[in-house]
Parts: sequence; C-alpha cells; structure tokens
Amino acid sequence: MNQTKLSHRSSRVRILVVDDHAGTATTLARALAQLGPGVEVIPATSGEEALERVKHAAADILITDMIMSEMTGLELIEKLQNHPSGRPAFCFLITAYDVPGLKASAHRLNVKEVFTKPVNPERICQIVAQAMEKIDQAKPAPKETVLKKVFTILIADDKPDNLLLLARYLESEGYKYIEARDGLETLEKVRSTMPDLVLLDINMPHKDGFAVLEEIRADPAIQHIPVIILTAARLDSIEVQFGLNLGADDYITKPFDRRELLARIRTKLRTKDSEDVTRQCLAAVLQSTADAILVFDAQARLSRINPAGQKLFTAGEAKLGQPLPSDAGYDSLLQLLDRTRLPNASFSGEVVWPNKRLFSASATPLQEGGLVVALHDETLFKDVERIKNEFIATASRNLRNPITSIKGFNRLIKLAGPLNEQQLNFIQRIQNTAENMWWLVENMLDLAKMDLAVRYTHEAIDINLLISEMVDEFQASAETSGQILTFEKTETSLEVRGEALRLRQALRNLVSNAIKYTPIEGTIILSLEKQTGEVWIHIQDNGYGISPADLPFIFDRFYRAQNEDTRDIEGNGLGLAIVKSIVEQHGGQIRVQSERGKGSCFTIALPLVKAGLSPVETVDLSKPHPGLIPGQGFTG
Repeated sequence: MNQTKLSHRSSRVRILVVDDHAGTATTLARALAQLGPGVEVIPATSGEEALERVKHAAADILITDMIMSEMTGLELIEKLQNHPSGRPAFCFLITAYDVPGLKASAHRLNVKEVFTKPVNPERICQIVAQAMEKIDQAKPAPKETVLKKVFTILIADDKPDNLLLLARYLESEGYKYIEARDGLETLEKVRSTMPDLVLLDINMPHKDGFAVLEEIRADPAIQHIPVIILTAARLDSIEVQFGLNLGADDYITKPFDRRELLARIRTKLRTKDSEDVTRQCLAAVLQSTADAILVFDAQARLSRINPAGQKLFTAGEAKLGQPLPSDAGYDSLLQLLDRTRLPNASFSGEVVWPNKRLFSASATPLQEGGLVVALHDETLFKDVERIKNEFIATASRNLRNPITSIKGFNRLIKLAGPLNEQQLNFIQRIQNTAENMWWLVENMLDLAKMDLAVRYTHEAIDINLLISEMVDEFQASAETSGQILTFEKTETSLEVRGEALRLRQALRNLVSNAIKYTPIEGTIILSLEKQTGEVWIHIQDNGYGISPADLPFIFDRFYRAQNEDTRDIEGNGLGLAIVKSIVEQHGGQIRVQSERGKGSCFTIALPLVKAGLSPVETVDLSKPHPGLIPGQGFTG
C-alpha cells in the first residue's frame, strides 16, 4: 500500500483514534504512524478512555467511530469541544451506516468529513496529511524572546510612610522607583533622571505640587512625562480642573486603593510607551537630517530644535522656551513666522541669515498650535546658479557676432554670381539654421537676464491696447496660414503694472505658438476676463493640442512635446519657459488646459493696478513681486 508521507514538520501533531473494536483502532493507528516522525498517534477503545488520554494535552486531530458502547462518536466530539485541555482542530467521523440526519448533526459540531465503512486506510491517511498541513500553516511563527521594559517612577511626597507604602506597591509590580521629599528635589530629579512617570503629592515644602507641575509642563525637555497627582484632601471640582489645566494626567485621593492605583499607573505607562516610540522616531529623523528644523509653540517660543538648527545660531541666541531675538538679524524668518500665524496658512520663501547665507524656508502650522519651520541651505546652489547664468549670458553674447557674420556672408554668396538650384537650396538651409541659432541665443540671453535678477522699470499698461497691438502684428501671419485671429473685447480700462516690452514678448511667444500649432482654417481667439484684483488673459486655439503626458513639463526649459502632428515644427523649447518667467516676475501665474486634437487654452493671471499707486516703480527681480502671494493659485 502506498502511504502518504510528510518529509518535514515544524511541530508534533497528536492524532486521537477511537474505536470500540481494538483491532480496527490499532490498524488505523499503525497506518497513520507511517506519516512521519512528527506524528503521535493515540489509540482508544471508548469515549471515556479517549477523554482520559487527552486529559493533559489536547489532540490536534480526532478520528472516531460513531457507534460505541457508553458514548457515541458525536457525544465524544461534543465533550471535546469544551474539554479543559482544548478542542481538536479537525474531527472525522466513521460510521457503519449512513443514518439519515447524521451528516447534518456532524456538520453542526464542525466535523470535517463523515466516512462510511469499510474505510480505506490510505484515503484516511491522505485526508489526515492535508489536515496536518493546514494545522502547520495556521500555527503562528515562534516568537522571539522580548525583554520586558522596566519603568522608573518618581515618588514625590514629604511623608516617609507614604513613600514606604508606594515603594512597596511599585516593587511588587516590578517597577523601579526614585524618591523626592520636596518640590525642589522633585524638579531636580525629574530633569536628571527622566522618569517614566511621576506620582506627585500636592502639599510639599519649598514648592507645592501645582508649582512643580507647572514647571514640568513649561520645560520642553520634560513636559512629555505623565504626572499623577496624589492628594490626602478631597479636592473640589475647581481645584481638580485647575490641576488638569496645568497638565495633570490623573488624580488619586488618599487613602487610595492599591489595585486602582496600579491600574491607573499601567494605563499611563502604556500610553507613554507608545508615545515614546513615536517621539524616538521623530528624534532620529531630526538628528540625522541636514536641514535645520525649528518647532515653535503657539506663543512663537522655540520648543524644539535639531542639531543642524543649533549650528545656525551663536551661543545663547536660540533658547528653548524663548522666542527668537528680534534684533539679531533674523527679520526675514520672523516675518515668515508672522505670516504663518494666519488661519490655515502654510508659507514658503527665502530667508537671509545674518551671515548672508540664503535658505529656502517652509513653515507649516501644527494642529495643536504652533508651527514647524524647515530651513534648507541654498547658498551654494544659488552661487552655482549665478555663475552658470553669467556664463550662459557671456557665451550667448559672444555667439551673436559669429552668427551675424554667417547670416551676412550667406546673403553675399547670392551676389557673387549665378547659382544653380542645389546651391541655392544649400544657402537657404544655412540661412534657416543661422536664424534658428540666432533665436536660440536670444532666448538664452533673455532667460539669463531673468535669472540674474536684472532690474526693470514697471509702469501702468493698458492691457486692452497691448493685446490689440499683438493681434495686429500677427494678423498677416495668421492669414498667410489660412487661420482666423481675433480679439474679443469684453472689458475696458484694464491696467496692469509691468514692463510693456516683456509682457509683449510673453504674448508674442504664446500667439506665435498658437499659429504654429494650429492647422489651416484654424481659429485663435484672445480674450480678457476681469477677476477680483486681477485680469485673466486667454489665448485659445483649436489646434493640435497637448497630450496629458506632456502637460506637466511644457514650461521646463528645452522641453518639446513630441507627436506626429508637430514633429516637423521647428522650435527650441525655451519659449514657454520665458513666458512663465516673465509672468511670475510680474506677480502673475500661468496655466494651460489642453486636449489632443481639440486645441489648447493658455491663461495668464496678472494683478490689476491698485488705485493710488505710483504710475512707475522699479522692480528688483531678485525678490518676490508683492502681487504674488505664496500659497495662492487661481481657479476657474
């Protein structure tokens, strides 16, 4: 007979075989023993004997006959369901007769299968082997031994009898304890030993419990330690409320019940243990990050600072529990803190340090009050960026002359003598390439000027007039391409503050793109829309459109969307980057909505001129424009 064998078992399985025919039980037990060394087969010839055999250790699998003297198989299964040693995981029933209703009764008792005699031992072995595999899968992996944490509790009480009683209680629970007999000693030991919990009496010499509690909660280094107040007097509700408002975690009145006291201690220690894990993870992050992290409370007092943050301040300037000094050169950081105190306001910007280092700062409010400030040092990056921009500007200016010479000499070749068709084609290619190079250099120079923070003079500009001029400028080009270019005037007398030359360049790039990326008989529409404090300029076309995959990147420098319709259209990928820079330097924003095959709509939002402002102002592009509010966007 072929036996099913298990090559490896993670634990021993006990199989109880019960049949009042000793020969049947022995035969079946012998067959099951062949399943492997991890099997212990326990034979029994009656229900009572079976219960005795598993009195101290439960069976994992039960195989029992149905009809037996004194106790039926179903009665045995029912008794084992509530047996002190535990119930079997799998029960199998064997019967000589298929009695009506037997399988239903067996099912109610969670019997896995009912076999009718004669029973094939090999079939039984297969079923048992499957059950053993399921038992193995259900058993949890062995747990590693974890050392129990020993908590330390500070007992603050001026009565020796109370100290002795509390010490005995804590020792019986496996806690370590520290004793303090007055308020000053309590504060000194809390700071030096950092206990896991404080049992604090109210009436103590030098400082009472309320004064001690107030100082604990005011010190960021120890304010997280739970405090249970112990008092011999029955406090009224006002005193209890006063203590809780100071930061007490619980109250217990003397004489206290030992079990109640220990239960409250366990509850507070469980909570603190969980909070300690979170606090340690946060501390590890703060310790390792290279960025300076500063945490302020609701009164703008510094409550936490990481090592990178401490290095930014000279000795004594950044004190926990104190606000930053207002006369030490941290004005830009303090202004950021003031803005963040507005409801639900998150701000980011640049902060200049007293030593002229430049930081990218982000401030985020905390739900419980206060805020977190992260400072990332960008001094080196800004220096490298400045050097790069100066190099690009210098290189671009030096490229102008040779490109101009190429264009000039290329024109002169035509005058040198008659040229055949192929030579004329070559000359035209040279001319086109030189033109493209010239525009690339011009665009790079424009971007370099913007990055180098060139100062521009902003004046009031009639945006209606500016757009009308753009339409007139490109009307001939649109007609040549068989397109319709229109300006829908829906608003009058709209003025923005800016440099007309730069805004004209931004609009020129957008209109030029709309003409290039719109097929013959297409339509380009320019329109204005007045919103609260700003004007929206829409440039809409029904051209090829932009795919969703390209949309997030179209304002990146040198990025060009690639598709079959636009592959042959020339461009250098700088036009939209220039538009975005110009718009943002005018305190505005730009967005785009587009769908492939249906067209695109670019929208520029610019702040309107406010009444009473000077008609002319000089703007330093190295600083954010006042019209651009951090964290705000435009919708619609």
